Amino acid sequence: EIGFGHTENNSLYMITRRNFEGLLIDGGKWNVSAFNNFNQNQLKSSNIAIQKWIDRDNINKIIKNHISEKEIEYLSIDIDGNDYWFWDKIDCLSPRVVIMEYNASFGLRSITVPYDKKFNVSDFAHPPRFSCWYHGASLTALTKLAHTKGYILLGVESNGVNCFFLRKDIADKYGFISREPESVFRDHAKRTSGIETNVKLSTEEQFNKIKNFEFVEI
Repeated sequence: EIGFGHTENNSLYMITRRNFEGLLIDGGKWNVSAFNNFNQNQLKSSNIAIQKWIDRDNINKIIKNHISEKEIEYLSIDIDGNDYWFWDKIDCLSPRVVIMEYNASFGLRSITVPYDKKFNVSDFAHPPRFSCWYHGASLTALTKLAHTKGYILLGVESNGVNCFFLRKDIADKYGFISREPESVFRDHAKRTSGIETNVKLSTEEQFNKIKNFEFVEI
């Protein structure tokens, strides 16, 4: 998992309840220390967390330094920034499942933020307060990338944050159907309800707050 944070960790259930073993990468020193301390004192598993600021030039090397297998169960990317560009670059892994955070505030537009080696969503966490919604890629853009890498879209979860892709050879073997973004898209629950900013905004209203930033059309 790349960008595993602390409480919003896509792998923790699989590690603690399903005995998964793997690599967690995060740029935050505190997040890495918290997991490794928890693992050392309670889990006592072979999972490791490392603190690294990744970019397109080093991402495959960092992964290969710790994972020798190419086919793995799943890859999760949630870094609130270059998500699209990192999955596009990873070629040392062939995950069966890929979990990506999509930016629901982009709606169904096929866009992503431009690649920026130093992109940090915290740089946008300043007035106007909605500017921190400028990160990542849309569900449509990620689905297009998935198709080029041999994956199908399965769906999204109820909070409108993560989407799930399955490798096509597995989908064909077990009869999973590829979904279109418009058929499974969900609004970002915390943003439309006002939990994040105390202001309830529709997805289109959310995008209007950040539409003047730079985007790359996919």
